[in-house]
Amino acid sequence: MIVPAIAVHGIVLNFLFCPLHETTHWSAFASRRLNAAVGWICGALLLLPPQYFRRFHFAHHRFTQNPARDPELAQPAPDTVGSYLWRASGLPNWHKRISVTLRHALTGRVSESFVPARMRAAIVREARILWIGYLAVLGLSLLLRRSDALIYWVFPLLAGQPFLRLFLMAEHTGCALDDNPFSNTRTTYTTGMLRLLAWQMPYHVEHHCYPSIPSTH
Repeated sequence: MIVPAIAVHGIVLNFLFCPLHETTHWSAFASRRLNAAVGWICGALLLLPPQYFRRFHFAHHRFTQNPARDPELAQPAPDTVGSYLWRASGLPNWHKRISVTLRHALTGRVSESFVPARMRAAIVREARILWIGYLAVLGLSLLLRRSDALIYWVFPLLAGQPFLRLFLMAEHTGCALDDNPFSNTRTTYTTGMLRLLAWQMPYHVEHHCYPSIPSTH
């Protein structure tokens, strides 16, 4: 039973991306401080620094499906069964998250065009805080000879990532490369349980048309 339990736990953990997404828009809660706090917790668990992701995501909204300017199109769309499965595995995503945050933390270099110069120091500081926290968890785990972080965090994140990848890939993969949200974005129809888990993100055309409206509306 441990494997199914890890997978289910991992799905829930990975779908914390959805409240991170909502707090990125400052629309999850009325309080800006609460949005920032929840965004930090979700981002830290997902190795996705919230301030960096906010700049990334705003560029995605501003230049949706623009091959030259939408950062989500930095990786080529899968065009074979093998490339589709590789993308769905989540491994390219984890490689990118680790390599980008480590580059920010270790070199202090933020080369992404969607990050303005005035934000670069904050992005570096954010990455360093997160990696200090991760190293502290690693050090404490080794000191206490405990594997809790692996069992309840790392392994579930790896096991549950493909489910999130498949969900997110449906939003834009295969859509038109134009500036019309009704053709460059896709709404998906699913169960009420998944809509709840995903904070209504399956209504993705609607979100791109009206991004400031909270998911609960």
